[in-house]
Amino acid sequence: MTQKHFTILERENILEFLAHGLSKAEIARKLKKHRSNIGREIKRNTIDGKYSPFNAQLAYQERKQKCGAKNILKESILLIDIQEKLENSWTPEQISERAKLDKLYSISFKTIYRAIKAGFLLEDAIKLLPRKGKVRKNGTQETRGSIPNKKMVEERPQEANDRSEIGHYESDTIVGKGLSKKVCK
Repeated sequence: MTQKHFTILERENILEFLAHGLSKAEIARKLKKHRSNIGREIKRNTIDGKYSPFNAQLAYQERKQKCGAKNILKESILLIDIQEKLENSWTPEQISERAKLDKLYSISFKTIYRAIKAGFLLEDAIKLLPRKGKVRKNGTQETRGSIPNKKMVEERPQEANDRSEIGHYESDTIVGKGLSKKVCK
């Protein structure tokens, strides 16, 4: 099932299928979309009990023009506020949600990230982010909680076995799923 936006042809098909009395699930199967997308499309674009593909397409194009980082350039006060909060160690998620709670403005955190990436904010805006725009790549190993330079009990020196030297530390540590081995330093 695809997750692309509806085309005008798909919207006209929805109208035709509705006229033939098909259910939302049947329409979804025919258009190869998820039934929740069909239901949302019909609910969002039904006026006075009638679904209109033309009005739906116009509304989509209007919403599409309003979204995105390019539109925050128009409001310099908004840019100043976002930059100030970034300098105070706020994340774009915090900025977005606080603005919505305080009913100051409505902007998604993704739009703030796009604005930073596009350079709409000050040059060093990416340096103000907690993770500095770095994204962990797939396949990276988690290193928290691992013991560096660990040695197995079998590898410990003979002095530790004889207990002739002070300072050897031994403990039971979980190494991995279902594996428990003694580790000595």
